[in-house]
Parts: sequence; C-alpha cells; structure tokens
Amino acid sequence: MNPTLENNMDDTTVKIVADRLQSLHQDVNELKDSMRESMKEMSSAVTKLVLLEERNTQTVRLIERAMKELDDQKVEHNKLADKVNSLAEQAPLNKQTNRMLDALIYAVVGGVLMFIGKKLGLV
Repeated sequence: MNPTLENNMDDTTVKIVADRLQSLHQDVNELKDSMRESMKEMSSAVTKLVLLEERNTQTVRLIERAMKELDDQKVEHNKLADKVNSLAEQAPLNKQTNRMLDALIYAVVGGVLMFIGKKLGLV
C-alpha cells in the first residue's frame, strides 16, 4: 500500500480514537458531576432523616413521660376517691353522733339550770 494513504488512515484512525476518547472523557466527567450532585442530595436527605429521627425520639420520650404522669395522677385520684367514699360511709354515723352530742349538751345545760334554779329557790 501507499505510505501516504497508510499515514492518512493512521491519522484518521487516531482522530477517531481521539474523538471517542474525548467523548468518553466528557461522559465520565458528566457522570462524576451527576454523582456529586446525587451525593449532595443524598447527604441532605440523610441529614433531614436524622433530624426527623431525633424529633421522633424526643416525641416518644415526651409521650412516655406524659403517660407516666397520667398514671401517677390516676393513682392519686383513686386514693382521693377512696377517702371520699370512706367519709361518705361515715357521714350517717357522724350525724347520729352529732345528734347524741346535742342531746347530751342539752341535758347537761338543763341539769345545770335545774341545779341553779334549786339553789336560788326557783324550782
């Protein structure tokens, strides 16, 4: 073959290979840029996810504390209800005791008045 033709083919082949390499280089750079953007977006998403998880954990703790407080309040309520029930059961006895004390006081006052009346000669 002709050396000039062969050189032209070699030059053409080199140009084709160089063009393909340049195109491949551009594609790789585009992929790298795309991957960088994707990594930034994923990093941002993971950061947001971590913040959400922290808030969720705090919310769960607050709910647990509130539930414990409600349980404590329920226990206190039950104690107070028991005391009120106990006092309600004792109310009739207290009324009877009060009537008996009133009668005793009237009897004592009446006795004292009778004693004073006798001493003064009124009775």
